[in-house]
Amino acid sequence: MRGTGDDAASLPPAGDQRPDPDRVGEVLAGLGVGHDVILRFTVSGHQQRRAFAALGPNLQGFEVRQVAFFDTTDLALWRAGVVASVRRVQHGPAEVSVRVRPARGTPVPDAAWSTSVEVDVDGTTAALTCVCSADAGADDGRVKALLSGRLHLVDVLDERQRRVWERRVPRTVRARDLRILGPVHLLTRRYFPGWYRRTLAAETWFLPGDAPVLDLAVHAAPATARRLAVRTQDALTKRGVGLQELPETAPRSVFSALAADLVGGPDLT
Repeated sequence: MRGTGDDAASLPPAGDQRPDPDRVGEVLAGLGVGHDVILRFTVSGHQQRRAFAALGPNLQGFEVRQVAFFDTTDLALWRAGVVASVRRVQHGPAEVSVRVRPARGTPVPDAAWSTSVEVDVDGTTAALTCVCSADAGADDGRVKALLSGRLHLVDVLDERQRRVWERRVPRTVRARDLRILGPVHLLTRRYFPGWYRRTLAAETWFLPGDAPVLDLAVHAAPATARRLAVRTQDALTKRGVGLQELPETAPRSVFSALAADLVGGPDLT
């Protein structure tokens, strides 16, 4: 996977995904003090064992999650730079997320609707690209109804997410056009390595018929996100942990693995 194979090659571009420092800077500058920035680093497949050795013991247990994505058979949402998903958490509340990748020539999403910003860090150049997320808790029973086809995705969006949906999703996309990608499972573990002095979350995505994908994530304040991205990349590199270059991040890999299942998938009308 990770840019190899027919599935990865056939995935259409999600807007303009080239690293754009100006775009990231605009987004970070517009965030308030209470907003969250999540820096993400995708570990190269053959480096995962070395990454866990560098992280040390997991002292905080683990959390099992189930994630499903939604798109049309021609991936209209992905092409528009939108990723819609739901997460079910073991012994915890469910969550619905609508994520937008700011593209060149489009307005930067403002802090009024973005609850968090995920910044993907290029493992070879330290270039940054970002995704603005509108997240909301959801009743697990309604999420189950959504996954079984008894509800549409728009039925579980809150008011803020609906505004994002109306702004960014093509008008030709109807609720009944959406199909489920997945669900897939991921295992989240948290570490506090002595060489880093911050909590690092490790997300292992288990994809059917393919190797697991490992993302490392750390929370940062908007004002310090850039410096922390460089510091984290340097710290991992010093410990021999190889990182992926953009845009081969975990969400893209998940789409690469699951997009082929859309054609002929279940009709959710």
